[in-house]
Amino acid sequence: MISDIGLFDFEIGKYTKGSLLDRYSSDFDQQLQRSKLNVIKEKIIDCDYHRYIKDENGNNVDITLLLLYEYSTAIESITKGKVPYYMVIDKLKKIMSKFRLGEFEARDNHLQYGKSFNDKNAMLVNSPKFKQQIRAKGFGAGTFCYIDSNGNYKNAVIMFGKRQNISGSDIVELSDSDFKNLSEIRQIIFHEWSHVMEIDFDIDKDLPEVFVSPDGRKFLNFEEVNQYVSLFNREKTIKLQKPIRVSIGLATIQLDEHDTSHNQITEGFVEIISRRIIQKIMKNLGHSQLNIEKAIDIGKNMEQTEIAERIIDSRGEVDTITTLLTHSSFLKKELESKTIDGTDGLHYISDYANKAKNKNTERWRYINQIEKFIKKQSLDRNLDEKEIGNLKIWYETKVSEQSIIEFKQKLGDINDDKLNLQLNSLIQEYKRIVDKERTFFDNIPNKLGYMLKRQTED
Repeated sequence: MISDIGLFDFEIGKYTKGSLLDRYSSDFDQQLQRSKLNVIKEKIIDCDYHRYIKDENGNNVDITLLLLYEYSTAIESITKGKVPYYMVIDKLKKIMSKFRLGEFEARDNHLQYGKSFNDKNAMLVNSPKFKQQIRAKGFGAGTFCYIDSNGNYKNAVIMFGKRQNISGSDIVELSDSDFKNLSEIRQIIFHEWSHVMEIDFDIDKDLPEVFVSPDGRKFLNFEEVNQYVSLFNREKTIKLQKPIRVSIGLATIQLDEHDTSHNQITEGFVEIISRRIIQKIMKNLGHSQLNIEKAIDIGKNMEQTEIAERIIDSRGEVDTITTLLTHSSFLKKELESKTIDGTDGLHYISDYANKAKNKNTERWRYINQIEKFIKKQSLDRNLDEKEIGNLKIWYETKVSEQSIIEFKQKLGDINDDKLNLQLNSLIQEYKRIVDKERTFFDNIPNKLGYMLKRQTED
C-alpha cells in the first residue's frame, strides 16, 4: 500500500475515501483563481519527468505531480509566502531537466558520474562500470549535473529502485509499483530537490571566488565552468561561449593537494528542510506528532542536521530557509565573515560535519571502541554486522535509559560480573561523550552571534 496516496490513516490503519490528489485539487491560487495542482501540472507538461507509478489497485498515480505540489506548497507555507509555490516549480523546472524513478533510461546515456565537467574518466550512468562500482554500494538517489547541448547548466535527479540481489554485473531492480512507502519517498526526493533549489547562479557580488580563512586555508566558493567534455565524444572538450558561475549551497572545496570537498554541512541543511516539509505536510493531513516522528529517518546525516537545525532556529527559520533556497551564496558569505576559534564560521561547522561523515569525531571513535569490545568478548553472537552499526543508541543526541536497556537486550544475558562492569563503564563514558557533543552543538548559534541577534530582535 502506498501509505498516503489513498489517504491512508495511520491512526486507524485503513484507507479513507478519496485520494491525496483529489484533496489537493481544492487548494486554489487566489490570484489565478485556479487549482495550484493544475497550475503545476501545466508548468511541467513538457518536462522530461517520470510521472506515474502503480498504486495498490494497479492504477496509475501521478506521483511526481503529487510530490511537486506537496514540496512547493509546504515551502510556501514554511517561508510565509516569501518563496511562493510557483517560484519553487519554476526554479526546479529551469535546472532539473530530468527526473527519474527506478532507473535511468536509454536517452540518458550521455549522463556521467565524475569529479568535474572536464573529467574524461567519468562513468556513464548506464554503463556496467557504474552499476558495479556505484550502484552496487547502495547508491539510492542522486543529483547529476551536466551541460546540455545549448550550453546550459542542468541537473538530472533520480531515485533508484531498491536492489534485490546482485549477480556479477547485473543488478535486479524492483519495479515502479514497489515504491510503497510514501514517507520514505518524500524524505529522499525532497532532499534531492532541495539540492537543486540551493543552487545559486546569481552569486553575491561580495562573495570571493577563493576565500582565505583566518587559519590560512583557501576555499573555492563557486565554480566557473568554461568548458566541458562533450556529451557524445568524450575525447572532445567544448568551450562555452559564456562561462557559467555556480555556487552549490554552503558547499566549498578546500584548495589543498586533495582538493578536499566541504559538502557535508550543506547536506545537513537540505536534510532539515526535507524533514520540515514532511512535518508540514503530515500535520496538514491530520497525522499525530508520534506518527510524524515515526515517518522521518532521523539517523540520516545526524551531526550535520544537529548543527543545521540549531542555526536555522536561532537565525530564524523563515529567513534562513528562504535564503538557502533562493540566494544561498549570501548565507555562505555571511558565515565566512564570522571568526570562531581561529577559523571562519562556515568551516568551523563544516570541519565537524566532514569529521562526522568520516566517523572521526570523538563519539564515533568511542563507538568503534565499544564495538571492538563487543566483538572481542563475543557479545555479538545475537547480532550481525549491520545490526551493530544501526543500534539506536548510536544515533541519539541524548542517550536514553530505554536505548541502554534495548542495547543490553540485543546483546543478551551476560553472566560474567567483570564483563558487565566493563560494559557499564563503557556506556557511562559514551554518555559523557554524547553530552559533551550536544553542548558543542548548543554553543554554535551563540558563537555565530545568532542567539544574541534573535534575542535582540525579540
